[in-house]
Amino acid sequence: IKQFAVIEYEITKIVKSIDNSNMVFGERKYLMEVPANVKAGINLEEIALNNIFISGKNIKIKIPKSKILEINIKQENIRELEKSIGLFNKEFTLNEKNTFLKIAESEINKDLKKLGIEDIADKKTEKILKALFLTLGYHKIEIITN
Repeated sequence: IKQFAVIEYEITKIVKSIDNSNMVFGERKYLMEVPANVKAGINLEEIALNNIFISGKNIKIKIPKSKILEINIKQENIRELEKSIGLFNKEFTLNEKNTFLKIAESEINKDLKKLGIEDIADKKTEKILKALFLTLGYHKIEIITN
C-alpha cells in the first residue's frame, strides 16, 4: 500500500465558455458539468523507519502532511448542459473540450484547497492511526505531522 486515503469526496464543477471572437457568425457558448471523485490522505512511502520511535507501550510517529492523492474525472459522467453555436459558426473541437476539462480539474483543485480538505484529512489520519495503535496495545501515542 503506497497511499493511505482517509477521505473521499464527490465534487462537481460547472465549466462555462463564451466565444465572442467571431461576432459576424454569432457567439459560441458551452456549459458542461464535470463530476470528480477526490481522495485525500498521506503517502506511506514518505514515512521512513527512523520516523517511528517505540519505547515499551509508547509510540511516536512522524507522518507527512496530508495531500490530495487523486482527482478522478469519469468521462462517462460528464454532461453537456448547454451548447449554442451561431448559425455559421463552427462546433467546439475536441481540443477545446479537453481544455475545458483541464480548466475544470484546475478549478476543482483550487476549491479543495479553499475547503481545507487537506487539514480535514490530517485530523482524520491522526484519529485513525491513534485508534489503530490503541488496538495494537500502545498506551501513549504521539502523531507528529511534518
